[in-house]
Amino acid sequence: MAAHRRRQFDAEMGRTIGRAPYAHSSTPIKGERDYREATVAGAIVVYYVSAGVLTLTAVQLIAAEMHPTQD
Repeated sequence: MAAHRRRQFDAEMGRTIGRAPYAHSSTPIKGERDYREATVAGAIVVYYVSAGVLTLTAVQLIAAEMHPTQD
């Protein structure tokens, strides 16, 4: 992930699922409330929520680099 995109992603994580991991259109995976998926700043994030210690651990990040098309 390019540096500027990473900064945008980190900021968006802090504003969204970093503050409310069960909100922001996140969905549970495999029927587990704390194993979730969300799209943040154009990246798909799969993460675990550990409410007892206020920790969110991203276990997978899929980010597509967008390149302008040439006509």
